[in-house]
Amino acid sequence: MKKESKFKTALRNFTRASGVVLIRTGFRLIWMPKIRFESENARKTMKSKTPLIIISNHCYWFDPVMMYLLAHTSKMSVVAAKEVMTGFKGILLKALGCIPVDRTTMDLVCLRECAARVRQGERVGIFPEGMINFEEEMLPFKAGVSLISAQTGAPVVPVYISGDYRPFGKVQVLIGDAVDMSGYFSTPATAAEISAGTDALYERMCSLKEKLLESMTEKQRADRDNFRAEFMVSRASAIEEQKESVNK
Repeated sequence: MKKESKFKTALRNFTRASGVVLIRTGFRLIWMPKIRFESENARKTMKSKTPLIIISNHCYWFDPVMMYLLAHTSKMSVVAAKEVMTGFKGILLKALGCIPVDRTTMDLVCLRECAARVRQGERVGIFPEGMINFEEEMLPFKAGVSLISAQTGAPVVPVYISGDYRPFGKVQVLIGDAVDMSGYFSTPATAAEISAGTDALYERMCSLKEKLLESMTEKQRADRDNFRAEFMVSRASAIEEQKESVNK
């Protein structure tokens, strides 16, 4: 593979950093997310420069944008379904450094790229459910996050998002304490260890979800439910197509 010139590398990094700044600014002004931290340690971890794997539930199209907002660095890559990385949207996502994933299989190319970026000091955002899910109960997690953590030693930061995604709806976000996954894996990690690590992350996210939902007011819950109902009706066909593509 031909090595990229220094000029092209600098231009790519500048474009990426500029895009992230614009996205953060626009998202804060329009969607006004309410971001909380589970503890002071969680706050310090997110505001440090430590390479991390950030995972989140996925209930709306703007969740990848939220990842860039939370990361506190332009050295952030979010995994995105390869079918959405087309046209103008695809150009934008690639400029931001998004990593395409084939959701119909265990995409080893995507996993290797995620691990490589973490080793280079970046943060990687992943939605372990593998698809948009607007149900209260989360879908089982895919094993990719544990595989990347086993290969890199990077801690995993869980994030739970809920609320009204309409402009000025103040989406509710809770950032949890980082999970040190090193105790789950030997070298190399076994399939049983990867499975156990994945189950542990799922349970951790369930706990975080309960904490966020308990902190929401009745009005915030009602606004979330109203938005959810409208979204499910307006995007029913698209959601069904997504389910079919993932379950093939």
